[in-house]
Amino acid sequence: MENDDDAARLMRLPLLRRATVVGFLDSIDVLVRSGGLVAAEQLVLLEDDPAEGRRLGREALAWYLTLPNYTDNLRWLGFSDEDLAGGGSAALVDALVAWGDENAIRGRVLEHLEAGADHVCIQPIGRSSDSIGIEQLRRLGPALLDL
Repeated sequence: MENDDDAARLMRLPLLRRATVVGFLDSIDVLVRSGGLVAAEQLVLLEDDPAEGRRLGREALAWYLTLPNYTDNLRWLGFSDEDLAGGGSAALVDALVAWGDENAIRGRVLEHLEAGADHVCIQPIGRSSDSIGIEQLRRLGPALLDL
């Protein structure tokens, strides 16, 4: 980092605490030093039931948890091998996936913005009836457009 202020800004970002940009720390460092855009990505799921939200979250995270670069960074961020086992602990899934109603997801997006992100890209977790999450985006739009 060029200075301690840049490092502090990055560590305040929920995207780092929640490990949603694992593998991209060098790119973010370059962007911040050059005054560039800090953009977070947030997995989202409109689901009020914790068990179902975590089940679908685990499905979405399964591929990432097979990749050493992701799991190494998750460990670096403080998650244990136990958190990474069995599709991910509840704490891991809750950290990486914003699930709940529109207000809950808005709150998670706001966390990123309030911590210094310039932009938050939401990635809906699809379901069989809406495999790429278009309906979720339609529902979330009104809750997020004014941010």
